[in-house]
Amino acid sequence: MDYYDLVRTSTGMDESLAKRLGFKSIFVEGKDFYFSRDPGTANGNVMLYSSQKEGAGPYLKNGIRAIAPQDLESVKELQKYVRDMVDYGTAFVIDASIIEMAYGTYRALLMGKMAECTELMIKRNVNICLATLAKSSIENLAAVQLIAIGEALGLEEDEARKAVSSNKHIVVGKGNSSDKR
Repeated sequence: MDYYDLVRTSTGMDESLAKRLGFKSIFVEGKDFYFSRDPGTANGNVMLYSSQKEGAGPYLKNGIRAIAPQDLESVKELQKYVRDMVDYGTAFVIDASIIEMAYGTYRALLMGKMAECTELMIKRNVNICLATLAKSSIENLAAVQLIAIGEALGLEEDEARKAVSSNKHIVVGKGNSSDKR
């Protein structure tokens, strides 16, 4: 099974480092995919950082491809939109960097709420992706570390492996094989 990761432009991760970390390829923000800053740019080719300020509804209606909650509150909020995510075919992205960079009680709360949300997504057959979305080189993780995080959140090993390999579908879409990475 081939594994793919999604990273931010500032990480400095290149293809050779990605291969050493166990990925076939990486997809870089600004080059291979974009984050939507407002619902009008949610044209099916971008990802959304959900936030406490506004709900995910307008983004879902405008064709957002995936939602990556960035904090405890947005994970809680996202649970309200599961039915819409199923209807619109939107994926749930587990951002491993927010888990890895959290400490203490906040990390425990975040892991608990993320596990609860993951369980709900599994029950509703929402596509789950696991990515580092690393902001800096210190946040880069290996494919096996992502799989372990998935297992800690309640995924079976094969589900976690599939979640790491399905990151490619966020970028090129399901069934689109035009990208040979």
